[in-house]
Amino acid sequence: MAPLQPLPGWYQDPLPGAPAGRYRYWSGTRWTEHVAGQVEVEVPVPPPLPSRPRTRPWLVAIGLAVAVIIAVGGFFVTRSDSKTATSSSSPSAWDPQVAPIAAKVAALRGLSFDHPVPVRYLTDDEFRKRVGVSSSSLSAAARRRLVAGEATLRAFGLLDGQTDLAKSFDTANESGILAYYDPDAREVVVRGTGPLDIERKAVLAHELTHVLQDQHFGLRSIRADVARSKTASSAALTALIEGDAERIKGAWLAGLSKADRDAFDAAWKQVGASINGEEDAAGTAEIVRIEQGKPYVFGPEVLKVVTADGGNGAVDDALRRHNPTDAIFLDPTAALRDPDVVSVPVPSIEHGARQVGTPDGLGAFDLFTVLAARLDRQVALDAADTWAGDRYTTYRSANNDECVRTTIATRSTAGAKTLAGALDAWARTMPGARVTPDLARSRVTMTSCVNGSSTQTPDNDKLKAAMDLLEARNATLANLLSRKYPEAVAECVSQRYVRAPAVVAVLDQGDVELTQTEQDALHAVGNGILKTCTDLHGSS
Repeated sequence: MAPLQPLPGWYQDPLPGAPAGRYRYWSGTRWTEHVAGQVEVEVPVPPPLPSRPRTRPWLVAIGLAVAVIIAVGGFFVTRSDSKTATSSSSPSAWDPQVAPIAAKVAALRGLSFDHPVPVRYLTDDEFRKRVGVSSSSLSAAARRRLVAGEATLRAFGLLDGQTDLAKSFDTANESGILAYYDPDAREVVVRGTGPLDIERKAVLAHELTHVLQDQHFGLRSIRADVARSKTASSAALTALIEGDAERIKGAWLAGLSKADRDAFDAAWKQVGASINGEEDAAGTAEIVRIEQGKPYVFGPEVLKVVTADGGNGAVDDALRRHNPTDAIFLDPTAALRDPDVVSVPVPSIEHGARQVGTPDGLGAFDLFTVLAARLDRQVALDAADTWAGDRYTTYRSANNDECVRTTIATRSTAGAKTLAGALDAWARTMPGARVTPDLARSRVTMTSCVNGSSTQTPDNDKLKAAMDLLEARNATLANLLSRKYPEAVAECVSQRYVRAPAVVAVLDQGDVELTQTEQDALHAVGNGILKTCTDLHGSS
């Protein structure tokens, strides 16, 4: 690849003899005679590489998946039956293998354990039975929700008529999880009965954070409050919970010797490759990978933003609010305040149609996912950024098509126009879809119907590219906020950075190592954008 040229902008003066703190304007092809004095452009924006490899080894730490989730984000299929044991009595001391990890986790999280919890070690077969998901093992009510979830995903164009959603979850769970915390039984369950290896120790640092969260904030109570809310998002809550656990796991790993960290990295890659192979062989739906993975992919950046605002105490405050929306996935600063969501009534359905499942909210992230499966990723993100609230309902039409109708609110007429334009473009790729704007109320309603044997499969490459774009934007925002740049400046930079041609080119390369020239070019682009945004919004 040819060296990337920086975009026009202000950069540190590279000419020989230039005094420290002087900046010179780059025209895009050459250095000009225009110079400027000291400006606050001290930290280059990092290259926009995805924070996880394509193998998605996040699955090894799905901390609460077994007890809580058979869900696809806003496309709700929540599990009602439990395979977990009844509540265990609290031991007087930690399991000897776990005790030093628990002590370190408590110190890192700034919380004390009320009491130790049991640690249950299971053989591989026992563990697989415990975490497996299949239609036959679900209650009648859970199966109905599963059927409704499949219909919703098909109508949104995210699942074809042949994919078994339960099997996709089963493969993801069985192939990936090494340990989890069960908040019903109040115990930690570990896959394997021998001495703990480095990857299981790291996963336990994650799971023990969940124990602290449960003992101090009541995870089941928080989840129940969110489930009852018409605006809060269970996925967003999961991102806060899991992002917190991931940051503590990362801090625990950072305290190890280099040899131990290297051993963990090697094991982690191996586990990830194994997971990816098993998932691909079983045909795991991409939407399942995205939705199960998003708390681990995006949650850590949300937590970086939260902790930049006030450390562990700010995380405690975020968990106490009980009302996050999944707007935090598109804008992590939304986790710093109470959400302002527009209440939208459930859209009506045609005469003779039959409702399937329970009306629910799509949310900003899942709106992005729906659009990004068929449109340019930046177009999809611009449209999803307008989200201010929604409700959808799934139904069967009079001729037995599977349909979904969604009304989405924005905050302005301009926002509604942007959203309507993207939905119109999306609808042209989906036979049986139509869009009805209501610009006077800044809302747009979209209806989509498919046959149950629909072959309207999503473009998985588009979905992966869209996730990389969002990761890069969020990482840029979190990076600047953690260095105490003003929120307006950080938002400005993150929005502009991922649109820069040089950055888009790197994102399109996928998981490849950048040359020094490419890294330097990206840093120059980031610094130029940072200078522009600082000039626009001030430095304080």
